[in-house]
Amino acid sequence: MQLRDDYQELVELTLLVLGQTPQEIHWRASGAIRHARWIAKLLYAIKIYLFRGQTDVFKLTKKKETAIEHFVHFGAMLYTMPWMKATMAAEAPGGDLQMWKDLEKYQVFDQQISVAGRKVLEQHSWYLSDELVGLALFSDHVSVEEKAKIVTGLSKEPGDHNVRGNATRISSQASLGDFASRRTMELFSRLQIPDTFLAQQPQDWCHDEAYQRGRERIKALRVVNDTAERGVKLFEEYNQIITRDEEEKQLLLQVVEANRKAIPTEMIVARHSQGPP
Repeated sequence: MQLRDDYQELVELTLLVLGQTPQEIHWRASGAIRHARWIAKLLYAIKIYLFRGQTDVFKLTKKKETAIEHFVHFGAMLYTMPWMKATMAAEAPGGDLQMWKDLEKYQVFDQQISVAGRKVLEQHSWYLSDELVGLALFSDHVSVEEKAKIVTGLSKEPGDHNVRGNATRISSQASLGDFASRRTMELFSRLQIPDTFLAQQPQDWCHDEAYQRGRERIKALRVVNDTAERGVKLFEEYNQIITRDEEEKQLLLQVVEANRKAIPTEMIVARHSQGPP
């Protein structure tokens, strides 16, 4: 529910920043700000920016007003659209690469944000790894030509295993195919998606039953960034209840990890499905 509210409010406020008037404006009271809901900070900043002229409410220094203006412009022009697509697994590889390219172009408006943004994005390029770039094959927004380049890349020898994409390959001329390798094929076996459609031309995949089945399976995947952040936040809060001693926290983590290795997840699920003894 909160994600849907944030989505609607962000769309309306972004339209206002870009000079358009939405049909309706849903104004909500501010909620809690935490790292797992970073988008809330952007929403609050946009509200301050829109009403910065009300000096009896907002007493901003010139420095703070300039900083908020830069932040809001970055959010409205670059961040809003990728954030809205962030939960769509098939769009993740193409979205990450396109955002890097957009950030490079953004240096015309703000050199500092452009450089800093690209540097951060290069450290979070999980979906540009050769294992996950294959998700883009099931995107409705990746061009036929781009999909063909990924298929060509499937014959390349993989390099060292890395959960993140090779940042040195990211450039304004880069394509998703540059990140593909034979390791990309593991995506199909792990998700039990038949790869027979790869023998056809990308423009014909939409008529292939195996491809359609794979696309539905990819749509059901959850992109884990926000989920993981919320999980970390939950663990931190729960951990504070158990102990505040750092040494004991590390010991607790080791015990949990040892327990996970000793008792497979399938066994835990089986026990719970049987009900109480």
